[in-house]
Amino acid sequence: MSDRNGRAIVVMAMAVVSLAVLNVVIPQLFLVIIGLGSLGFLPITTNFFLLLGILATGAGLSFIFGDRALAGLLLA
Repeated sequence: MSDRNGRAIVVMAMAVVSLAVLNVVIPQLFLVIIGLGSLGFLPITTNFFLLLGILATGAGLSFIFGDRALAGLLLA
């Protein structure tokens, strides 16, 4: 029985870490890439830059509101 409880705790910890990565690390990474691209440090084409901007805005909105569906509706 304790083995099953231990496994459940590990699964819950992995879920918390993955949510933290989705909501905190990825939006920050997008913003860093866009910042470097806008300063000219990264050779980014215009279409790729625009697409990355849309993705970062969606990720930033989902981070602010905590709901990816709401961010998708705001961007649509």
